[in-house]
Amino acid sequence: MGIFKKLDKTENREVYYIDFYDENGKRIRESTGSSSRTFANELLTNRKDEVAKRKKLPDRYIPHILLSDFVDNEYVPIHVKGSKGEPNTKGICEKLKTHFEGKHLHEITSRDVEMYKQILQQGGSAGNTINNRINTLSGIFTKAIDWGKAFLNPVHKVKRFRITERKRILERWELDALIIVAGKEKKAPHLLPLIIFDLMTGLRKEELLSIKWTDVDFENVQLLVRAEIAKYNKSRYVDCEFRTISTSHFGGTRPAVSDHRDHLFRSDCDHFWIISERGGRDSETSSQTCLGERMSDAG
Repeated sequence: MGIFKKLDKTENREVYYIDFYDENGKRIRESTGSSSRTFANELLTNRKDEVAKRKKLPDRYIPHILLSDFVDNEYVPIHVKGSKGEPNTKGICEKLKTHFEGKHLHEITSRDVEMYKQILQQGGSAGNTINNRINTLSGIFTKAIDWGKAFLNPVHKVKRFRITERKRILERWELDALIIVAGKEKKAPHLLPLIIFDLMTGLRKEELLSIKWTDVDFENVQLLVRAEIAKYNKSRYVDCEFRTISTSHFGGTRPAVSDHRDHLFRSDCDHFWIISERGGRDSETSSQTCLGERMSDAG
């Protein structure tokens, strides 16, 4: 910590830098923009005085911002909006706002976060769910610190639950039950081929509903899961058994996805759509709803 001289590439000359720690223990290096050592000494002294004042009189210098106000006015509109996990993050933020209602950012301590964690655990929440809540709260404080709205992140010292990797494979009787229940759905006749195709490929729900014809590689018998629809934003290839893709045509030049001739998948504008017996196109929302309901019915 101190003063040192370094080449400023922007100004193409050597200037003095100051090196010090803020009230949170974070090391800061700042350019003085001057080649005068006397000026650098004065600036370093002023910065140390400012840090000392914030340590001794935190209430005077710490911004008084409610967690709910920061989330609604800055965190969600700037950081969350437009992101892939926006709906999920917004839902978690609403729950955090409810629990920490009326609390300013600087008033939330590690103890408060531990108590919140304990309440969730006693309420029967899974470890992964609790970790998601805690991680979202930590992200809120990280952005608040970056934007000068807070000085400490109380979540850093809070331990997360250790989650063992879940390997859940459906048993044969579970597959049969799911297919039987899906086949009984009269309002959504497209659901059965949708589930069969998903069982053959192992895609997640959002991936299944977002695939395009350009993602299908018939030569290498593979399906590309693009980064923008994949869970971890990484592209991957899925080996397919293309007996689920028929060479039949349904009013177009592209193959339909299904062995069921009554209800076929069809491609319009390079996207998978689900075509009913009457030729009507069902919405993605109805597919999501029916898929979730039928999985619940199958147990």
